[in-house]
Order: sequence, then C-alpha cells, then structure tokens
Amino acid sequence: MTITQILGNDRIVPVLAFRSVEEGLAVGGLLVEHGIRLLEITLRTPVALACIEAVAKAYPQACVGVGTVIEPVQLRE
Repeated sequence: MTITQILGNDRIVPVLAFRSVEEGLAVGGLLVEHGIRLLEITLRTPVALACIEAVAKAYPQACVGVGTVIEPVQLRE
C-alpha cells in the first residue's frame, strides 16, 4: 500500500499521546466518529502500545500509525 492510498483525501493526522487505554478509546472514537480516520499515537507514554492495539481493534475503519519511534526496540515492539 502506498502513502497516497493510505492518505486518500484525508488531510488531518492528529498526533496523540494518551495516559490510559480508556482515554485512547474515548478520544479515538470521537475522532473517527467525526470523520478523522488517520491517527498517529506516539510512544511517549507507558501505555502507548496498549492504546495502539486497543484503538486499532476497536476502530478498524481507522488507520492507526505509530509516532515518536526513537529506539530500535520500539520498532520491534
């Protein structure tokens, strides 16, 4: 899949850092409900990977990306 195919007509990609999975699901749900389907969740918090997994599973119509990857181990995770 190319970046053009992923982005399509979407021009907004919020960069998100969540403190809890519940917060990620709530905010992610609101964004998707209002037509924002591209979501970048940063790895700046201890719950980031759990949030990425939960949001991607709960909102399959969203395209969830990972941001602030600064260590090789984060890439593997």
